[in-house]
Amino acid sequence: MQRLGDFWDSPAEDWQAMFDGCAGQEMALLSRHTRRTTELAERQIEHLRALPPR
Repeated sequence: MQRLGDFWDSPAEDWQAMFDGCAGQEMALLSRHTRRTTELAERQIEHLRALPPR
């Protein structure tokens, strides 16, 4: 692992790559969470539609 001082002096491209990597990870997590939430909501809707009318 690089020391912070070494990384601090890195070119801007290294910083951009680090930020892009973090943003990519967050977007992947958000996408996975959104997909999972949508699946759960769709299952709940199917369950509610299957209930007998009141």
